[in-house]
Amino acid sequence: MKSATEILQRAGIVTTRQRVVLLDRLLRRTDHPDAERLLAEARDGMPSISVDTVYRTLNLFAEAGVIQRMAVPTRRARFDGCTDPHDHFLCSDCETIQDVPRPPERSAAIPAPVSACGIVSDVQTVYVGVCRRCAAQKR
Repeated sequence: MKSATEILQRAGIVTTRQRVVLLDRLLRRTDHPDAERLLAEARDGMPSISVDTVYRTLNLFAEAGVIQRMAVPTRRARFDGCTDPHDHFLCSDCETIQDVPRPPERSAAIPAPVSACGIVSDVQTVYVGVCRRCAAQKR
């Protein structure tokens, strides 16, 4: 795995301590955190980091393609440090998000009705349901 500093440099993003720390923390996670969770963790080592800095940084990373801003129907924006093609499962009860391998047979072609709407820049498939843990609690 490349270091956060290497990824930022390759993307042409100026490296600052805050940017490196935020990207490093996100790359080490698989739970697709929101900005507030990353802020709380970053404040362990940088107590003066602001919520505005975290949001601006995450949006900069997403616009540069370094991370994904997830298109999921949750209360807060969620972010994914993995930019390799994959899908997600979102629990509608607890809002956990899990990575799901993308089926190799799925066509990369954009359906004509979608292309007629505009130029597609990204495709994110999110399966929404109830995770096994929440389903077991309901029983």
